[in-house]
Amino acid sequence: MDYGDDYYYYLPKALLFEEEYRGLSPYAIIFYILLLSKKEEAIEMGWVDDDGEIYLAYTREELAGMFGFSRSRITNLKYQLQIADLITVYKHNPLLHLPDRIYVKEL
Repeated sequence: MDYGDDYYYYLPKALLFEEEYRGLSPYAIIFYILLLSKKEEAIEMGWVDDDGEIYLAYTREELAGMFGFSRSRITNLKYQLQIADLITVYKHNPLLHLPDRIYVKEL
């Protein structure tokens, strides 16, 4: 498999050593790293809001399939990352059938 220039993922040391992130599960840390890695793709997809902020626009099902987690685990991981203030999730009206906007904060 060709990984191009992205052979490794970037793991901010703060996730391992800062007190505010001690409650994160190992899966939540991995999920955060994977979401961070999707920001370049988000730019290519045009997922930039009116304020110039990059967001991810994936459904829970898409994230589950992409990363090999169950949908319920995705929900739990998103919750953990929101509590740790690592992501912000904006939900659309469910009648519009649009994916949530996930803003991933950089450390």
